[in-house]
Amino acid sequence: MISEQRELLHAVAHECRAPLARVSFALEMLEHSESPGQRKQLSRDMESAIGEIDGLVRELLTYARLQHGAQRLELAETDLTGAIEDVLTKTKTLYPTIAFRSVPAPDAPAKSLVDNRLFNRALTNLVRNAACFAQRSVEVSLSRRGDQFCLIVDDDGPGVPPEQRDRIFEPFARLDPSRSRDSGGAGLGLAIVRGISERHGGEISVDDSPLGGARFTLSWPLRQAA
Repeated sequence: MISEQRELLHAVAHECRAPLARVSFALEMLEHSESPGQRKQLSRDMESAIGEIDGLVRELLTYARLQHGAQRLELAETDLTGAIEDVLTKTKTLYPTIAFRSVPAPDAPAKSLVDNRLFNRALTNLVRNAACFAQRSVEVSLSRRGDQFCLIVDDDGPGVPPEQRDRIFEPFARLDPSRSRDSGGAGLGLAIVRGISERHGGEISVDDSPLGGARFTLSWPLRQAA
């Protein structure tokens, strides 16, 4: 555990270094800049870098609560198909060149007892992760498997090599360049998905997608205790 904490702290320090360097550089340039346009751009650069650090801190707090069991579930009947459509609609605006499609199976459950906020967070992270690496398309499918529902997110990107499929759910995982993080995220998205899934008594896995990229499968119980 101590070793894992040290690795996490080292990763956090590494992630903070770049935006902090941009803030430092912008402050130095502001001292010598007399151009209103340049000063305005430098201010925007600083705001962007500070926003990155703020996002990282919020992601770390979420991850820490999930890891230490401090995240209490607020279970409620949730419209799964409606939640999927809502997340896809919002994500489309961020990735206009990607085609998003929802493919519910005939046996897909209409509702499930989950923490609505956390379910939406996990779904959003998976869909945005797929969109980051997709070439043209992302598909989300929903089905029922016994007393569980399965949420599958497919993309037509580079996929995840078998030897990296366990590591991809670790915080700040450094993967093969073809699947390296280039989205500007904090590097905790998939680790948070795994934490949310485990908190619900479910599982998350990654495999090959029929689309040619990665397939992430989220399997959760339809009913559970808080």
